Amino acid sequence: VRHGSTRQRLGERDRRAAFVEREGARYPSYRRSLLEDLLPALAERFGVGPEPARLHLLGHSWSGDFVLDVAADHPDRFGSVIALSPSRPAERATRFASGAPTRVVIAYGRDDLGPHFVTEPPAAARTLRDKGIPHLTQLCPRATHDPGSLADDLPAALAFALGA
Repeated sequence: VRHGSTRQRLGERDRRAAFVEREGARYPSYRRSLLEDLLPALAERFGVGPEPARLHLLGHSWSGDFVLDVAADHPDRFGSVIALSPSRPAERATRFASGAPTRVVIAYGRDDLGPHFVTEPPAAARTLRDKGIPHLTQLCPRATHDPGSLADDLPAALAFALGA
């Protein structure tokens, strides 16, 4: 984000999340903001404790890659991660340690942006299966890259992510 108007609209506490620098695809400022600012603020404001069963990550597209990275690096902090149309889920799946407890959902549309959006999720599922990680890879037949087009197929993904 480069525009001053965005900087002005965001509160001081949230500003670091808006300015993402890419270092090895790990997004350090955004990650720091999530782990050090946002999660403690949610705990304080809404009483959401640090129990992994109560914390879940969801991201779409580039943010889907981000939440997969964070969950891979902090599997003990999140009960589940839902990545909607992530761009490189197969690469992200390799980062999870074998037996990680985080439930992983990857949902993508049959008519997503490009071929890798459709071919990578099954490869990610194979990697997660081989590592013994609970996962659901869901092809949404009527969906595109628009997150709204995934809405009809999300109940099953959410039920899996929440362990229902």
